[in-house]
Amino acid sequence: MRNIKASVAYQPFAQEERARESRLALALLRGVIENLKPNRLMMPLFAAAVCAMFSPWVSIGGLALWYAVVLAGLVPQLLVSRMIPAGILSVADTEKWMRRGAIANLLYVMAWTSLGWLLWTPGSDFNHLLIQLVLATTLTAHAALVGPCRAVALPAFCWYGVVMTLVPLQAHATVYYYLAGVTPFYVGYVAAMARQHHTRARAALVLAEERNGLLAELVCAKLESDRGRERAEAASLAKSQFLANMSHELRTPLNAIIGFSDIISQEMLGPISNAKYVEYCHDINNSGSHLLSIINEILDLAKAESGKLKLQEGETDILACIDEAFRTCGPAAEKSGIALKLAPRHDDALVLADRRFILQIVLNLVSNAVKFTPRGGTVEVSVRAGDDGIAVAVRDTGIGIPEDNLERVMRPFEQVENSYSRSHGGTGLGLPYSAKLAELHDGAIRLESVLHQGTVATLWLPAARLITVRTALRAVS
Repeated sequence: MRNIKASVAYQPFAQEERARESRLALALLRGVIENLKPNRLMMPLFAAAVCAMFSPWVSIGGLALWYAVVLAGLVPQLLVSRMIPAGILSVADTEKWMRRGAIANLLYVMAWTSLGWLLWTPGSDFNHLLIQLVLATTLTAHAALVGPCRAVALPAFCWYGVVMTLVPLQAHATVYYYLAGVTPFYVGYVAAMARQHHTRARAALVLAEERNGLLAELVCAKLESDRGRERAEAASLAKSQFLANMSHELRTPLNAIIGFSDIISQEMLGPISNAKYVEYCHDINNSGSHLLSIINEILDLAKAESGKLKLQEGETDILACIDEAFRTCGPAAEKSGIALKLAPRHDDALVLADRRFILQIVLNLVSNAVKFTPRGGTVEVSVRAGDDGIAVAVRDTGIGIPEDNLERVMRPFEQVENSYSRSHGGTGLGLPYSAKLAELHDGAIRLESVLHQGTVATLWLPAARLITVRTALRAVS
């Protein structure tokens, strides 16, 4: 049973290997046919030259007969080169054309080597040696042409060996017997050289096939990647369209909830006898405001990812943005016992940017630092401008981020799980949104952190956005 299963499993591999060898053999055959195409013109001319060389010993009729035989021997080669189909052939068709190519080449070789008998002149040693020289020379040239295809070359070499061994024996002399004995070694040497041609040609074809296979795999992988990208873009577009359509549907009822709960909690239309109702209205108002802020963050990030955010560039004062961020985050920092301050030595820079987005980035970085810094900690902001750009660094003495989570916190809705993130909540959109806004300005957000020691979040903008800069010595806290 195991042998049967192994045989069944081996069959597909064997068929694939056979098909591969068939493709290589067909390519080698076509290469040989291409090599033999010049024979249509060159061999009749060479045969005419041979006839001229042997004219002192052989009659015109004998020369004409041999020349006609050579021309007839070229016909099968011409037919095969004209009739062999292009493209990929089946294994059976390849074997059929291999046989036809071998037979056509053998008929040509038989026609050419017939000079050993048709041009032989008894008693003329020079004639005999010239015949052997022509046969040896044409054998070497023919090996270079047909050597890459073993199926075509082997019958021709065998026939050359027979002819070059038998022809000298017509003289019945010792030196010719010696020449006949040496001939098989010479033919074997030429065949060995032809085998090397075959090995090199086959290796080149294998390499080309592997290269083409790799290129095909790369093309398929690129097509699959393009399809995946198209699907992702379609999904992103659908998400953006959904969020844009839902923004009105979500914000309208939330604004009503926030507005009416605020009216009720402030008892604008009259006092409420039960204080619990007022407390509940405050809770409803706070929860609605929190939910609206989350929805706004999601919609803003969706706009950034879909490329719908447009820059309104102008002169932007970095220190003014920091001052405003400090005023916004100051109450939360004071409540948590955290010191907000500007570095003693910093650069006062004007940049070409969208002030709304730069302020949003600084505000997000500072509020994040305040959120994850324990009581008694410090959040310090520094500004440095130079040839490599402008860097606004927000340094805190907070809980820090593990090194393996630095990339994770830059992805939307991702948060590092710890007691601070659970207690402060949030959507995890502040840093990804800030990174998108920085990218719109050809900049970036860079994070450095040491667990339990603190984090440095840096907004970097390219030097091309710098308008003016001067060193300032003042503190804002």
